[in-house]
Amino acid sequence: ELNSGGMIGGDRMLHHSYSQYYAKYLLPYLKKTNISIVEVGILKGTGLAIWSDIFPNAKIFGFDIDINHYLKNIPNLKKQKAFKKIKPKVYNFDQFKNNKLLLKKLFSKNKINICIDDGFHSDKTAMNTFKQIKPYLSKDFIYFIEDNKTIYPEIRKKYPQYTMYNYGELTIIKNR
Repeated sequence: ELNSGGMIGGDRMLHHSYSQYYAKYLLPYLKKTNISIVEVGILKGTGLAIWSDIFPNAKIFGFDIDINHYLKNIPNLKKQKAFKKIKPKVYNFDQFKNNKLLLKKLFSKNKINICIDDGFHSDKTAMNTFKQIKPYLSKDFIYFIEDNKTIYPEIRKKYPQYTMYNYGELTIIKNR
């Protein structure tokens, strides 16, 4: 069922208390220029608005199985002064399917520095998404998997070359 992924939106900082982890792990990226950020599972775009404010010089990409929620919410986001400097590029992206052609088209020249998987939240989709995005991650990347308390041991076992942290429902992957 598609709705089992949550479909709440904007809950990462308040409801889940992820803010302390985002602050800690994103701090080194604040002064960097020319970075690319990907958010998978954008729903209404509140996360994209946050990344646009925090990283006004970044290239920001949003992926979702149904981008209509975001498109309908753009006037509301703009009324709240979102996307003053940059507008994210948004694409349809089904975490259950093969998205390699889209990823190759978008990232063959630019690598991804920050990736947030706030999509369907199942182990299957988290693994599938990481596997597809992995070739396009920069040497210095940070990858967040939100709202999944079971993926950590599986992804740690499959990808031992990366440093990983787990904070309950939040798994963070980075290059050593």
